[in-house]
Amino acid sequence: MNLKTIQKISAFFTRPITIPPYRRTIFLFFYGTFVGILAFSGWYAWLSWHRYEQNSQYRLTLESDMVAAVTQKLLDGHASGLRFLGVQLQRADALHHPRRALTLLLDYQKATSDIASANLIAPSGQVIASTAIPAGKPLPNFRNNPAIWRGFQKVLQARGMRVYHPLRGPLVGDHWVIRLSRTVFSPAGQPLFVVATPLRFNGIEDFLSHLPLRTGTAVGLLRSDFYIEGRWPIPQGNLSKMLAHPVSAEGVLRQALQRDPHARHGTYAGVVAVGEPAYRFGAFTRLSRYPLTAFVSVPRAQWLAAWWRRQIQYPLVFLLIALGFSLAAYRRIIFLDRRWELQRQAFEQTLTTQATHDVLTGLPNRDGLRLVFDQALARTERQERLLAVGFLDLDAFKPINDIYGHDAGDDLLKEIARRLQDAVRRTDTVARLGGDEFVLLLEGLRGMDELDQVLARLQAAIERPFNVKGKMVSIQASLGLTLYPFDEGDADLLLRHADQAMYAAKARPGREDGSWVQLYHSDLGTLTMGDETLRQDFLRALASGAVTLRYQPLVALTTGLVAGLEALTRWKSYRQFWCMSVF
Repeated sequence: MNLKTIQKISAFFTRPITIPPYRRTIFLFFYGTFVGILAFSGWYAWLSWHRYEQNSQYRLTLESDMVAAVTQKLLDGHASGLRFLGVQLQRADALHHPRRALTLLLDYQKATSDIASANLIAPSGQVIASTAIPAGKPLPNFRNNPAIWRGFQKVLQARGMRVYHPLRGPLVGDHWVIRLSRTVFSPAGQPLFVVATPLRFNGIEDFLSHLPLRTGTAVGLLRSDFYIEGRWPIPQGNLSKMLAHPVSAEGVLRQALQRDPHARHGTYAGVVAVGEPAYRFGAFTRLSRYPLTAFVSVPRAQWLAAWWRRQIQYPLVFLLIALGFSLAAYRRIIFLDRRWELQRQAFEQTLTTQATHDVLTGLPNRDGLRLVFDQALARTERQERLLAVGFLDLDAFKPINDIYGHDAGDDLLKEIARRLQDAVRRTDTVARLGGDEFVLLLEGLRGMDELDQVLARLQAAIERPFNVKGKMVSIQASLGLTLYPFDEGDADLLLRHADQAMYAAKARPGREDGSWVQLYHSDLGTLTMGDETLRQDFLRALASGAVTLRYQPLVALTTGLVAGLEALTRWKSYRQFWCMSVF
């Protein structure tokens, strides 16, 4: 099947289809109505959603402000209590009198019902007194716990009340708390001891339970390093996991905080990985004087459900149903049309492949080579580089078919095609003209060195033995090359020159390095076997130093002056002289 046949078949499938006038009218009316319904529904939905989104974001911002205000007031009161407790412990010389320290800590815990425990810790990490450790049990040393010791060292350098990420430890227990601490310093600025009091989240939860929050609303506190200090309600089954390891907020909430680190308020929408990853809408408010941020968020499903109940009316529901049916009909039409188009393209591609590619090897055939040859010539001229056109023929391929059969010969040809494709570059083309003849188009060559590298890979690929019906068989090949634009001409002329060079390579005696390749030149057709042998011998003699160069002056007889110079080369093995005169 040739290209003309393919063009006729393609024209049959791509011929214009004439639509009757009444069908065109129905078609325009249907899609005009469809577009009108779509435009009105989109405008109404956008307007109602925009209003609802503004109102809901405003409400979420108010809720996050309330949570931030309550938390701010609670932490301010606790900061004053810690400062007072530190003064009392310093006056009582608590480090040297653990019993006095424990008494003061117990009194402070009774007076402050929101704290889970009260603890006195020396700068060395040793717990001096704690209301969380039963009497008679040894007090822990934080230096022995690397997870706590690293954070405790930062606490020793901090002034004022410090809020750090929650961590399950011996002084906390199974409670959701905000871990607070205050370091007491000496007049010289050295840390004397640390007072740590984990603050229960219950006080904030009691306040949140009285707020008119929507179902599914999540409220929480984040540190400036994005660790979760508290979350309400707690996801089922995640309390022990969150208490065992610090939980870091990920997703759109973290991105919103990082995007504007100085904004006091903000809103966000997207996937939030606090607890169970889910798409949520929310708002946040940063606390002043504390590295905490209060956030409030609701799931997208409930957000959309409330918008649907409050904003979408029955006329719009009807229009959406009509739009759905219209869209289903349109998708069905598009689906059928697309399926027909894919079938046509697949059939056309199959025909093109069969017409332009070799059935045995899958390589481009003569017609396929013609399609890419002109493009390769145009790219070569545009890039101002070299195009090597090669004609490759296998030597003594007929005995393979005679000895092992045509099936073995076909397998060998397929293996040769695969090796040739692996040896050349991605920009190169390998085609099969028939039998054991292959054509190579090596594009974009910058110089002869790059061509030599490709030829070396081709030679190595061909020289590897082939497995022919369980026997390892070695074959040889002859390659004729011509270089464009040094060899000017069209595709047919370049192929003839490469073919002529290939037959010259076949006629060479022996198989030394590089002798399987012949580069085309204009005198190749007039050279005899003896001329080619002489040329090869001269090249070897020149490389071994058997050719010498001598100079002798030319003297004018009338004046006795040197009028020129004659250069002579002597080839010792052939006892011949070549000369060139320079005047």
